[in-house]
Amino acid sequence: RRSDEPVDVPLVVAMAKADLWARAVGIDLAAEPYRADGIDPDRLRAADRPLRALCERAAPEFMAAMRASFDRALLVPCSALGHEGSATIEPRWAAAPFVAAWQWREGGRLQGFSP
Repeated sequence: RRSDEPVDVPLVVAMAKADLWARAVGIDLAAEPYRADGIDPDRLRAADRPLRALCERAAPEFMAAMRASFDRALLVPCSALGHEGSATIEPRWAAAPFVAAWQWREGGRLQGFSP
């Protein structure tokens, strides 16, 4: 592989602190993104789209580097604490980036997935 070619593995970027910003970009973290057979690809796509738009505005250099380096990339919101202003810890989508990466690997349930 040449150094200027994209890496042939999927990249999953965990977008932390989603409890602070998810609602502002139209992502609902209230329900976990899983179904009986694993993570829900439709929920992943629905979250990835507004995250890409946010990152294009806030970090265009990062997005350009990501596109140049990876053919397959996914942005996934997550929150270790739950929701802003809560006195209790209620994680939201906390494992979703890891589960998405695991299921997107070669031979995984999401092999062939495209955000």
